[in-house]
Amino acid sequence: MAVSPMMKVTLITSRDLLEDLLLEVQQLQHVQVNDLAQPDDTADKDEQPIIQQFDAKHQVQLTDDEALQYLAKRQRRIERAIEQHERHLPKPSFWQKIKTEQPSVTFEEIEAHGNAFNEYAVVNRANKLTKRLQSIQEELQTIKIERDYLEKWKYLEVTPKMASTFQFVKIVIGTVPSTQEDPFIKFIKQHEDLEHDVVFMNDIEYGVLIFLKDLENEAVLSELKEYQFVPFDYDYDKLPMERIFELDEQAKQLETNRQSIIDEMSQTHNLLEELKLQSDYVENLHSREKTKLLVGRTRHLIAIDGWIEQENISTFTHHIQELFGEQVVLRQAEVTDRDIANVPIKLKNHPLVEPFEVVTEMYGLPKYDEIDPTPFLMPFYLTFFGMMVADVGYGLILALVTGFVLKFLKPQATTAKNLRLFHWIGWSVVAWGAIYGSFFGYSLPYKLIDMNNDVTKVLVVAMIFGFIQMVIAFLLNTYQQAKRKDYLNAYIGGLSWAMIFVGIALMVVGNFLPQWAFLAPIGKWLAIINAVGIVIASVLNAKSLIGIGSGLYNLYGISSYFGDLVSYSRLMALGLSGASIAAAFNTIVEILPPLARFTVGVVLFIVLHLLNFGLSMLGGYVHGIRLVFVEFFGKFYEGGGKPFKPLNVASKYVKIKTKYNLEEK
Repeated sequence: MAVSPMMKVTLITSRDLLEDLLLEVQQLQHVQVNDLAQPDDTADKDEQPIIQQFDAKHQVQLTDDEALQYLAKRQRRIERAIEQHERHLPKPSFWQKIKTEQPSVTFEEIEAHGNAFNEYAVVNRANKLTKRLQSIQEELQTIKIERDYLEKWKYLEVTPKMASTFQFVKIVIGTVPSTQEDPFIKFIKQHEDLEHDVVFMNDIEYGVLIFLKDLENEAVLSELKEYQFVPFDYDYDKLPMERIFELDEQAKQLETNRQSIIDEMSQTHNLLEELKLQSDYVENLHSREKTKLLVGRTRHLIAIDGWIEQENISTFTHHIQELFGEQVVLRQAEVTDRDIANVPIKLKNHPLVEPFEVVTEMYGLPKYDEIDPTPFLMPFYLTFFGMMVADVGYGLILALVTGFVLKFLKPQATTAKNLRLFHWIGWSVVAWGAIYGSFFGYSLPYKLIDMNNDVTKVLVVAMIFGFIQMVIAFLLNTYQQAKRKDYLNAYIGGLSWAMIFVGIALMVVGNFLPQWAFLAPIGKWLAIINAVGIVIASVLNAKSLIGIGSGLYNLYGISSYFGDLVSYSRLMALGLSGASIAAAFNTIVEILPPLARFTVGVVLFIVLHLLNFGLSMLGGYVHGIRLVFVEFFGKFYEGGGKPFKPLNVASKYVKIKTKYNLEEK
């Protein structure tokens, strides 16, 4: 239950074996490669580029940054092709999603598939089919726009082209806004040479045919513009009804073609799985090529330097020597004081504690020579969250839902870790809900503590938990400083305050419990001796009497520590507020008439309690984090470690089957 011990490993071999060596390092997934690359100006100008990729599409050899950009672009093309196929697949049902697991493959199978798969043909096919679908969609949209425009004119029995051929009458066809109807009709009636016929009417406009009987009086038609007359824009010989029928036939044919393409794409399930496998292959390739930028090299040799967990060094060494023999020189070294700041961090904890690493990681990983605080924060965070929510019903929802997702949906590792955290928190909420006797705001027949009548008792319990956590923080600070051989600061900032707080606690117990009265003087002298000890240790630390000032200032810090202790009252306040809100919601439902109570009331009950559930969870999460980060970590923990990031195998779409006796990431 600590930071996993690391070792440094160095591999030296010829340039010709770099690709094979990186392939094995990636397959083993346990070495974080360090940067040994030389500046560009010191590289041998005659040496071959270390990163090379052949662009099959353009038939060119790419090197260095161009090669990396090519691989990134290749990855995006594959992902786009995957999305194009998935868009047209039937959506799986909820239960199908539950039953479906990622395929399990070996690293060798991924590599073999990637080298043999006709990636460009498959990706280009997906792009062409998608472009054809887009083109069909655009054509259908164009047809729809034209059809909608013609729909209102479908009863028109003459076209503008036909009207232009008439010799004895002039006909214009168009629309006038409905707001202009009365003035327009009045205008038509004023001119005895004009007649009109209404083709359609709607709320926006109406379509008309205007007949000019006197062809020598065409000037009157120009006056139509004053009434916002818009000519009918139609350049076909056939009638609108015939054109609509023609458009419908075109749309039917396009829909048939569209459905044929969709069917073709939706029936390529195996092809989709191969694309996903190819995506992981290209990501692996990209990772290896990027790692080459970190490799130290000369014209003939390369060196890979990195970190590996101590527990895996023997297996790693055996495997590399078995494959490459004397072709690879392997050196290993222990972590030195000079390396401390650069050693990556991986936490190793019991499965019950491991989910709470999420909390530690939010604050920052420990440095290599620092304590992993996860085992110490776990019981407190679990307790604090449970006290602040404290409802059997809410806890069961959280525990059962997260348990269901973990068992049946099989989420990714990071998501699963978060879910396990909330799964355990759910059971803590259940336990404290049972202690307080609360089930969705209703009182259970039994309760150890009554939140309504025993508020003081809850407050005392909260303060006791806070006191214990603060004392443990001081003791951890003592251990941390002593480990660094800074014994004076170990006493000043840690042990002395732990003893002062214990002394104060003994005085409180002795004064309030007569049978324990003998503890009061013990506690008083324990606090006094350590208060004086802080001043003396500060003088010794400063190596002059100036230390008296810093010692007194340190003693003044007791005010902030008591302020921290008061912060734990939120454990009582949030638990009480959540229970009160839940009870108030129940009262709202209960005052409804019987019919409404069992209809609308059921929905209201669910909605209101989901709201309170969300607020309670948010409150427990945020305030629990605050108590850990400020009141606990603030007294001993610095953080700032860098996470351990080995050269891994991509597993976005598949599970990797390992054949080596190494812990799976």
